Amino acid sequence: MASDAELKSQYYSVKADRDRYRRVRDGISSHRLDYKRSTSDMEDYISYIESIVNTIDGESGYFYLESASSKLKEHKQVLQDYVDFVQNSNSSFISLYNDVVAKISSLESQLESIKTEYNKGKKHFNRLGLDENPLDFFGGRHLLNGYKYQ
Repeated sequence: MASDAELKSQYYSVKADRDRYRRVRDGISSHRLDYKRSTSDMEDYISYIESIVNTIDGESGYFYLESASSKLKEHKQVLQDYVDFVQNSNSSFISLYNDVVAKISSLESQLESIKTEYNKGKKHFNRLGLDENPLDFFGGRHLLNGYKYQ
């Protein structure tokens, strides 16, 4: 069993880590990078460019537009590379967001176990975690007006 000073130190260290992860999670979420973004409009535009290039290349009467066809092919490839980059970046942010949420959950369970161990036998202001849940002042989860408060 760890001493009270060690438990307090662990608690505040884990809490600081959890708060850092929460800021990362909130930053990703506030920039709306936590869900799959659609690139269908850009993909439709690339398909449209491809159909124009196929028309120019497929008709012998459009030989004078050969330079336009080659330029369109170059620009289509740039757009396709951009769409691929956006999709890969979006997938990476979603994966990062999910990892951060899992880490926050793990840190919160660590906090609860440290807090439970520290608060054994302690009353009122001597308890850890009052800054996050003032009702812990009364001994943690309790009956409030006949209903279990959680």
